[in-house]
This record gives sequence, C-alpha cells and structure tokens, in this order.
Amino acid sequence: ELDPDFGEAHYNAGVILQETGRFEDAISAYRRTVEIEPGHAGAQVNIGYALKQLDRLDEAEAVYRRAMEIAPALGLAGRIVDLVSTGTTLRENGLVETSRILDISARLIVNRAALKTDPRVAALVEAFRADAAQREAA
Repeated sequence: ELDPDFGEAHYNAGVILQETGRFEDAISAYRRTVEIEPGHAGAQVNIGYALKQLDRLDEAEAVYRRAMEIAPALGLAGRIVDLVSTGTTLRENGLVETSRILDISARLIVNRAALKTDPRVAALVEAFRADAAQREAA
C-alpha cells in the first residue's frame, strides 16, 4: 500500500501502470502526485502522455500546455517561446512578455479546384472571410 502523502510513490506507481497499459489508473496516480506536489513536472507530462494514449487529445493538449506554463516558475526553464495573440493565457498564469522575437501572420492557401469542387473547403474559406470582415468592422 502506498503512503497517501508521498508524491513520488504515486508517481512511480503511475509509471508502472502506464508501462502496463493501464492508462486510466496511471492518470489517477499522476493526479494524486500533482495534488501532493503541484510542481511535479514529470507527473504533468505523463498525464498528457496517458491521455494521448487514450485518444483524449484535447485534454492531453491542455495538460501539456499547463506543464509548459509552470516550467519557469519551477526553475525548469528560463523562458518560454510562445505564439501570443491576446496575452490572456500569459496573464492567467502570471507570465509576462519579456521580448518579441517576430511578428507573424497566418495565410490560408487553397487549391482552386478544391475550392470549386469541395464544399468543405468553400465553407472554410467563407468562414475565414466572414471572420476577417467582422474584425475589420470592429
């Protein structure tokens, strides 16, 4: 039986569970680790990996992002390079922009034949156009 307050024991149990394909149980063990030791980066990353193995990709992405965001506070990374649009995530996590590497913009490139023959492509292009028009009007 595991000591309920010893985070590393829960983490190690999670590793064993993960290695044997028991991903749900591994996630529970890793989450207990994080409850005990909120800064346990290994547990955070392994939760993301286990979720990915269960094809719970949205949850996995959120966990990976959280792990990256807490890395500087834990002394695991001096800086984070991130694409920022509004800065909300930075503010929510107590982070600040220290320098700007490069301003970027996105482009949508569409094959003309696909635009004419695939209604999904036409709908996507129209959605982008509508969004762009709304932003210009604002």
